[in-house]
Amino acid sequence: MFSWFESNPFGMSFAAVVGAAFLLVAAGGESSADAHGAHAIGRPADPLETVGLTQAPRARSLDRIGYEPFITPDYPLARIAPASGANFTDAERPTDSEPVSIVVIHVAEGSASAASAWFANSRAKGSSHYIVAWEGQILQPVPERAIAWHAGNWSYNEQSIGIEHAGYTYTGGFPDRLYEASAQLTAAVLRRYAIAPDRAHVIGHNEVPDPLSASRFGGASHHTDPGPYWAWPRYMAYVRAAARTTTQQRLIARRSSRDRSFRVRTPHSGSWDAFVWSDCTTTVPMRTTSATLAITTAAVTRTRRAALSRGCARQWLGSMRLEAGATAIRLSAASSKTLVPRTLLLVAATDPNSPRPPAQLTATSTVEGVELAWPIASDDNGLWGYEIQMGNETELVYSADATTLMLPGASCGPDASLSIVSLDLAGNRSSPTTTTCTLSTP
Repeated sequence: MFSWFESNPFGMSFAAVVGAAFLLVAAGGESSADAHGAHAIGRPADPLETVGLTQAPRARSLDRIGYEPFITPDYPLARIAPASGANFTDAERPTDSEPVSIVVIHVAEGSASAASAWFANSRAKGSSHYIVAWEGQILQPVPERAIAWHAGNWSYNEQSIGIEHAGYTYTGGFPDRLYEASAQLTAAVLRRYAIAPDRAHVIGHNEVPDPLSASRFGGASHHTDPGPYWAWPRYMAYVRAAARTTTQQRLIARRSSRDRSFRVRTPHSGSWDAFVWSDCTTTVPMRTTSATLAITTAAVTRTRRAALSRGCARQWLGSMRLEAGATAIRLSAASSKTLVPRTLLLVAATDPNSPRPPAQLTATSTVEGVELAWPIASDDNGLWGYEIQMGNETELVYSADATTLMLPGASCGPDASLSIVSLDLAGNRSSPTTTTCTLSTP
């Protein structure tokens, strides 16, 4: 759920804003929500709930409200459904001062179309970057470069992407097609901004701190979504599988039998997600549509009821700890009538390995500025880019293939030091490669 506590559209002084906020919080502060803080999309905002209370306005990012309509969605499978320009803040993220480092998961307390219509209403004073429909379709109301008003905490708004989901926080659950579509979207966001695919960086609205009370969460309005029916372990497994920023190993059994045996060599110890695929064929009859599958190592057995179907259907069997080195894995079914899937995918929950740094860095001072050059670095799961430090200045290079950078107008003396680190797609940093400037000769 988005929160109203995001902007200052009424031009109130910061003191007045904070005063109104404390009054509202003391009174319960949920006039546009139910008892659980679950937002009702169709209701107009209470005037007190539209004030921006979390931080004093900053001229650079808050002086212009709204954004020119954007034409191309940031996520190729999304359809643009523009929010009103009164419901988000103009920005050019990411920057050094406003990095994108968090994804916040919301539940809309209604349908995707209702959420979209409300964000298009200038009275809403709230928005999100994306909305995921019940059937998996994706809408984009706000471009990622702008700051959507969704978290109830201005600092979190600045550094996050907000994703709304059709459904209700305290009613039933969510279909697998919604989880799959949302996970693909979240994975794309994580890759784009080099964010680790873990629960420290993909959080629920209920985990956003209250900016006025260190002991309370859910933003200033204390929202509780996505709630107890949101299947976090399954969702994060889908995210990691789609992101491909941690180690993955896909294994195919050579023989058809009731049991499948695999041997895997894992590069590091830790938690691994296990997926299976039904046989990708229409010639093999499926004698059961669901079955209890067991995945067994020398240390542990995990069992899960899985739907089995034609067409390469993927099933998550759960997570298990695997030690570094060779491991024998057996996949079996309780019933002899079950055709056990022959494809097993293991996805590491984390990437403990840092990328390799550039072998060297050269810096040449010229009349135009300082010209930097380095050879391409590498990483086991994919390189994202580079971070260059020159004195107190930091420059991000948003390309894994970049090998040069000109710093216009920069200069350095003989003792000036520069450094470069490589960043992988999971946000890990390499050790620095350093150099000193050399003056170019005419």
